[in-house]
Amino acid sequence: MKALTTYQPYSSLLACKAKLYETRSWRPSEKQLKPGDLLANHAAAWVPTIVGMPWSNEEAEEILRLLDSDWQRPSWGVQELQKYIQRSLPRGQVISVHRVLGFYRTEDLADLVSDQECHLGDWRKGRWAWHLERVWVPFAGIVARGRQGLWDWTEPGTLGAELEALKEGRNTVVIELNPDCVKLASARCASARLPLFADSVNFGEDT
Repeated sequence: MKALTTYQPYSSLLACKAKLYETRSWRPSEKQLKPGDLLANHAAAWVPTIVGMPWSNEEAEEILRLLDSDWQRPSWGVQELQKYIQRSLPRGQVISVHRVLGFYRTEDLADLVSDQECHLGDWRKGRWAWHLERVWVPFAGIVARGRQGLWDWTEPGTLGAELEALKEGRNTVVIELNPDCVKLASARCASARLPLFADSVNFGEDT
């Protein structure tokens, strides 16, 4: 299966369906990845610096609320979001699998997607929006070494049957719930409880 490494918090925003499009400066060839294929969402181990975060304090606080519906603590915006990524979000792990629905020019969709979607991606003209449907979340993050661009991920043998069923279209959603998971939520996924752990990191451009 092909995999794509994304930086946090984008990885978890994709996993909890608060973000439905991954915006990139490029699109893959048909041989690499096409609509209908499965794509593993890998959270990079790297944590962006505060200077490198492209959000205002208000936007960072909204992202915190999307990631944790119980977020009640006083927030210092970008600084608090960086701490949250370091302490609470999984890194160096595959945290979800998505079905590719299509690739679109950003200028063709920018006026059609929600304001939330626009804030969570780079929708400048000339880029590509990868439309992704989350179809599977593992019981716990699966440690993997990420790479730039698309790369081949070999899923653990114990997951083979479930993922093979997804590849063949026999299941549309397969989610294993963990009662001790990190709670992620968004306006569209208010009751999501996804098992995205940050305690087993082993990690050896775009959003």
